[in-house]
Amino acid sequence: MLPLTNYFLMKNASHFKLNVFLLVIGYVFLMMGNGLVPLTHPDEVFYAQTAKEMIAHDSWLTPRLFDQPQFEKPILFYWMTAVLMKGAGLNAFTARFWPAFFGVLGMLVVYWMAWMFFERKDVAFLSGLILGTSTLHISLSRAVLTDMMFSMWVILSLLSFYFAYRYQKYKFWGILSCFSFMGLAVLTKGLLGMCFPAGTIGIFLLLKKDLRFLAHKSVVIGFLIFWGIALPWHIFMTARYGDSFYQEYIHNVHVRRLFVSEHDKCNTWYFYLLTVVVGLFPWTFIFVPTARFLSKIRKKTEKEKQSFLFILSWVCGVLLFIQPAQSKLASYVFPAFPAFAILAAFCLTLFLEQTGEGESRGVKAVQLSMCVFGAVLAVVSVGAIFARAFYRSFVPHPLPVYVMALLFLSLAAGLFLSAYRKQFQRIPVLLPLFPLFLILSFLMFRPLAEPWISCRKIADIFNSIDQSDTTVVASKFYVRGIRFFTDRDVATIDVWGKGFFSPHPIPFLDTDKKAMDFFKQQPETYAIVKENDVSDIKRICQLSGCSVRYMGGLGGKYILKVQSGIPKKEVVD
Repeated sequence: MLPLTNYFLMKNASHFKLNVFLLVIGYVFLMMGNGLVPLTHPDEVFYAQTAKEMIAHDSWLTPRLFDQPQFEKPILFYWMTAVLMKGAGLNAFTARFWPAFFGVLGMLVVYWMAWMFFERKDVAFLSGLILGTSTLHISLSRAVLTDMMFSMWVILSLLSFYFAYRYQKYKFWGILSCFSFMGLAVLTKGLLGMCFPAGTIGIFLLLKKDLRFLAHKSVVIGFLIFWGIALPWHIFMTARYGDSFYQEYIHNVHVRRLFVSEHDKCNTWYFYLLTVVVGLFPWTFIFVPTARFLSKIRKKTEKEKQSFLFILSWVCGVLLFIQPAQSKLASYVFPAFPAFAILAAFCLTLFLEQTGEGESRGVKAVQLSMCVFGAVLAVVSVGAIFARAFYRSFVPHPLPVYVMALLFLSLAAGLFLSAYRKQFQRIPVLLPLFPLFLILSFLMFRPLAEPWISCRKIADIFNSIDQSDTTVVASKFYVRGIRFFTDRDVATIDVWGKGFFSPHPIPFLDTDKKAMDFFKQQPETYAIVKENDVSDIKRICQLSGCSVRYMGGLGGKYILKVQSGIPKKEVVD
């Protein structure tokens, strides 16, 4: 290998030092600045509000939303978030802590998985680095969602199983750990927590023709532990809420998603392939041209071939359950991302070894990829400078734009220069700079972005206007955020629109008549809505004889005041 590669990958460094290095990288990429940005709509406030209401209602076994039980996800993520909020306070950092924590943990777990597969520190370190600096991993680590915690339970379950299979003197404890983590995964997100590990293990053992491995007393005990973790909460909820829990949690969340698409645009055969390509960015630029080195598997040892077979089973074990389903989301394929990160690390290290020995195979493809990536960065940077010149009102201060452009132009220059000089050992240094610069750029533009991605500022404006306890009408996309930041009762207006995939226990005004009747129930009704809903409210008020007044707006959100029983006097701007 090239000297600088040996130095950077620390092939001779201890596991402790490499893991500490990954911890530092993980904190910077996945946790730093999480308290600066308010919770965004619509999903972050959904989970945070559920934990918030569990505390308010002292409801530690039943998730609650809009003051009613909600059954969209199991209890574990809500419970851990609520416990942290109660002890450390309700804020953006505490709400995002567990996803970020498990994101950092995932880098270490993947390091040890890769080490167990190949016993190479360069592959292990790069696996953790690639996973932790990939787009989807960063996104899920910095968002209040269940997916990061769920994925880590799944991966820990797979790690435990393969450890038991590889080192069979530890089979008993490895199998018990596998089933334990599987139970925690089910308690975080439902039945997929059992399906993903079981599917992976089943495919692997079938390909190995070694189903006898499961004929062991630890499997029986493991099943008992699994059911002991996953079953009690489900029994409690079924006994307490009966058909309501069954219809929402079992039918709507688990069964209906197999046959009904939640987002029609995502329901394509290539959606998960595209998700992997985009989600692995920026490493996709290197993984694609170096993937040819996977053909060298046939030259590897039997242990390494077995590791690749398990990785293949891992990917197939996830796709087996999510590809046929009509509801497709990027986060569903995320439990397979560590497998792709390990493959990318393996291919990159093989490529670096080949170039270090003077071989040129694949060099032109990697050079081209680096140049294409550099060109994209350069075009975007120059475009940002010109865009600021023409839209000064949107970006009043040029400094963030210039700093961002300078950072990305510097990265582009580094990519061009490294490609020209064939200094491919710089790849593990250069590529992580892209997501790092994105994070820094976002933090610089935070004051401009915040009104558009969060309801906090519009809620602050509204709270200064009205302090009553009347129900607030909000657009479907904003209703959870308005509830979180105002603590007011809310109703949703979405005339002739689709309802929530999981029904919410609040008034849903999807026809003119429902909206008219609702506005007549209160002398004054405030609405915080998007532009299309402003038009609907104006039209409905004209038909019903109500008056409507524009009270302010920010970030594509408009505050309207509707008064019932008053002669029509429209003053909306």
